[in-house]
This record gives sequence, structure tokens and C-alpha cells, in this order.
Amino acid sequence: PWLEVRVLLDEPLPDLRQRIETAITGKACRLVRIVSEYAGKRGETESDVLLGLDQITPQELFARAWEEQYGNPADEQALDDFATLLQRVEFAHAEDDR
Repeated sequence: PWLEVRVLLDEPLPDLRQRIETAITGKACRLVRIVSEYAGKRGETESDVLLGLDQITPQELFARAWEEQYGNPADEQALDDFATLLQRVEFAHAEDDR
């Protein structure tokens, strides 16, 4: 039998596939697909305001996108990872401009 797993998550789980494969070890099935859905915000609220890119920092944009997608604020590790990535991109862009 083929197995499709659907999960509702609050935030990404990088080891989700490994967890599922461990759970089905020794079972007579083959994992075909994992469908992850996130409990992000649905609809628009009164506090949602459209901002231009010149009115919001990349960090704020990332935090808003994360919360919209996953339904809760980004944790410190995700924010730190984004800051590192942003720093690398800005450094590479500065190098290209020289």
C-alpha cells in the first residue's frame, strides 16, 4: 500500500520526513508523499495594513511573512538565521557593486 501523510503544523519541522519514516519502519507500506499545511492566519484583520517596501525593513517583512504563513511569531533561531542570510546577501551585493 502507498501512504500519503497530511499534517497540520504550527511551524516547519525539518525532520518531519525522518520522523514519519521511522514511524513506518517495518510496516507494509511505502511513503509516497507528505503534505504539510500550516495553521497560518486566515483572512484579513483590521490591523493588516498595506505597506510599501520602503516603509518596512527586511526583518519586519520576514517576521510578518512567517507569522502569516505559520500562525505564530518566528522563534529566535529563525530570526537569527534570517539575519545571517540577509547579512551574506548584503555583503555579496556590496562586493558586486565594487
